[in-house]
Formats: sequence, C-alpha cells, structure tokens
Amino acid sequence: MNCPECNAEIPRGWVRCAECGHTLQNVEWQVMMGPQRNIELKGRSVYSTTDFMIGFVVLLFAFSSIVFTFVKHNSGADLAKNKIEVAFQVETQMNEGQVQIFGTTNLPDDTELVVVLTNMYYYGESKVAVKNGNFSSKLFSISGKPLGAGEYTVEVSMNSALMQDEKIQKQIGKHGEMLTGPYVSKTTGSLIKYATNLEIN
Repeated sequence: MNCPECNAEIPRGWVRCAECGHTLQNVEWQVMMGPQRNIELKGRSVYSTTDFMIGFVVLLFAFSSIVFTFVKHNSGADLAKNKIEVAFQVETQMNEGQVQIFGTTNLPDDTELVVVLTNMYYYGESKVAVKNGNFSSKLFSISGKPLGAGEYTVEVSMNSALMQDEKIQKQIGKHGEMLTGPYVSKTTGSLIKYATNLEIN
C-alpha cells in the first residue's frame, strides 16, 4: 500500500510512513488459521502465548502418556520374567533304619527350608538351607536307633517370606509374590509345601 500523504510505499502492517511520518488510520492485520495463530504486526510474526502454552501442555501430556505406558509394559514384562516356578526333586537314603532326605530345587541359594519326616508315631524335623540348588537333612532316627517300619510322609516347606534373609526377599518378594507353581500357597500356613510318601520296611 502507499502513503496517502507522500505516496511512498509502506510495507504491509506498518502504522506510520517512514518517509513523511504520516500515521495511518487503519492497521492491516492478517490472521492465518491453523493450530497456531500467526499475527503479522509491524512487519513481524508474533505467536499467541495462549496457543503456545496449550500446545506445550498437549505435547507434555502425550509424552507423559507414552512414557507411562512404556514403563508399565516393561515393568510387567520384567515382573513376569523374574517369576520363579518352584520345583523340587526329593530323594531318600536309608542306612540301618535311619533316613536322610536329599533334594534339589530352583529356589535361591541360602533359602531356609524345613524338612519333616512324620507318621502316626513319629515326628522329625530338620532345618536346612539351599546351597547350589541342593539341600540335605539330618539323619532321622529314634535317638540313634532305626525308625519303625511303616509309611511316612516327607514334607519340605518354607514359611513366610518375611522370615527369609533380605537378599532372598529381593528375589522371591517380601510376601512371596515372585513365586508360582503347584507347591506355592498363599492361603495355608506354609508359603511353599512339597510332600511325598516314604515306605520303610
């Protein structure tokens, strides 16, 4: 456009003529539609502060949602990956009527277990710790004498995870939540319980 006083060319958006100093009565505004309003004033491009803040908040929310979903997914995957499906393999060895229980397990080393040998007339208990995936009980006898003939029950159990060492709790969970499988119970007195029968002739 041209100045009405001196006919000098005036850039769009200017409010005063650079040649004669005449003040224009109408200021030309251009509004561009889109996610942001771009207002041309005095030959400059000015962004709306409100639109900028809204855009920033939207981007921040979207980024936070993506991060939360990623962390939640990976945390769930790691949790499932670190679960321990408890396994046992138990064998007995007899020597002149005395019995010793041997076993293997995938529980962490230093996990404390209780091995029990019992029937209607006998009860014997041995506290053991897992070493390199193995454990072994004491010799079960009647004051050093042979056990009586009959059917016995062999039990291997672990009580509350809170009774285990802190390094064990980190692997099995403070409440045993990292343990799974048929030998794991969250309702009985023992968190883990394995049982099998033994016949002594």
